[in-house]
Amino acid sequence: MATNKPVLKKVVLLLVEGFSDRHALKKIMQRIYMNRMIVFEVTKGDITSDKTVKKENVENVIKDIIKRHLSQSKYRKSDIWEIVHLIDTDGVFTPDSVAVEGDTKEFYYKPTTISCEKPERIIKRNADKRDILNHLLTVRDIGGIPYTAYYMSCNLDHVLYNEQNLNDDEKIS
Repeated sequence: MATNKPVLKKVVLLLVEGFSDRHALKKIMQRIYMNRMIVFEVTKGDITSDKTVKKENVENVIKDIIKRHLSQSKYRKSDIWEIVHLIDTDGVFTPDSVAVEGDTKEFYYKPTTISCEKPERIIKRNADKRDILNHLLTVRDIGGIPYTAYYMSCNLDHVLYNEQNLNDDEKIS
């Protein structure tokens, strides 16, 4: 006689940059992955823009995020069905000419330009991040777990709310 054992739902681990991303995407991701358990891991920033991350080590950085997540959760590696990484492109596929001098240390996005006090920082960040994103397009698994990266056209705030340059407090509201 067969027993009706509950079947463990496999986990889709979504890597997102911030809590506002998790909040904005939770319901839609639950609909997209109806037959999977959705678990968010907030990376607290854009790992692809981190100056210490390069295309040569980005997979190890993601592996470390997964290991940290697993050590703090009830899930095992074998429970993860897929890693879905949601990444902002932040204008990195635009020509260098969009980088212009501005009044702020932070990058300031407009429809046709990105500005800061030192535009060469924008150009360097774009080149480095573009290398990482192009590499991640070729990655099919990380640590033996299927991996897929999806990119926002600029950032989530722009995609969902047509807002750019929000500070962290505005993103939470």
